[in-house]
Amino acid sequence: MPDKSVAKGLIGRHGLSPSLFFGLSGCPARWAADRVKQKHSSGSGGANIGFYAHWVLEMFFAGEPHERTEYFFQDCLDAVADRGAERRGLSSFGRFVLRDHIEDACRGIFDIEDPQTVNVVARELRVSGAKIGGAPFCGIVDRLCDRDGLIFVEDYKTSPKIPLFSHEVRSQVQQQLYILALKNLGYEIAGARLLYVRIGRVWKVETSRRSMRDVAARFARAYESLCGWVEDGRFPAVSGKSCHGCRLVEDCPASAHY
Repeated sequence: MPDKSVAKGLIGRHGLSPSLFFGLSGCPARWAADRVKQKHSSGSGGANIGFYAHWVLEMFFAGEPHERTEYFFQDCLDAVADRGAERRGLSSFGRFVLRDHIEDACRGIFDIEDPQTVNVVARELRVSGAKIGGAPFCGIVDRLCDRDGLIFVEDYKTSPKIPLFSHEVRSQVQQQLYILALKNLGYEIAGARLLYVRIGRVWKVETSRRSMRDVAARFARAYESLCGWVEDGRFPAVSGKSCHGCRLVEDCPASAHY
């Protein structure tokens, strides 16, 4: 990457987000190429069902506790389906199918909790200005909830099943980073929960001292490595599953070993 200004632009203005952190754990060269492509794309196009399901729940929990009824939930579904259909240019039937898929992806929230009794402290909370292991962090928390006087970080997941452990680690690490960042900003956080709103299940995130310490150290190392690569203008290529579908695969020497 000969233009160092391009490389420096890959570091977020407010720090390293969980998604960027996870991207660095694969192939840094592909991560950089994808980031450059993303910055020069329009960002338009149809969002996935998970995005729309999150949107519904954000609207739903924006209401006062007594307003969070079945009727209001249906109103939120209608509003999001209308916007989604407009974005995608769908017919009335396509809009009906989209709405059905969105409802399937988030209706399990009623199996997890009674929405009228949930004390939501914050929704779509933007976290910036925090430091984890000395490295700057940024991100967006789905919601903070007060449960019997204890504040929990909670994240909506629309997977049709709780993933296997190897994949689950990624979801847990994301919430652990949010806990560390919020504590750094002065919040008193008791823990974190993953809300599988398609299937109505809850996964409690591990918050042992050792686990949190390890995550903080990994995050700090990743940021330090990123700064070094940016300064050099070179991002190492690593062969593996990330080679599949990579736009650099034809010219990358590492892909020959995959």
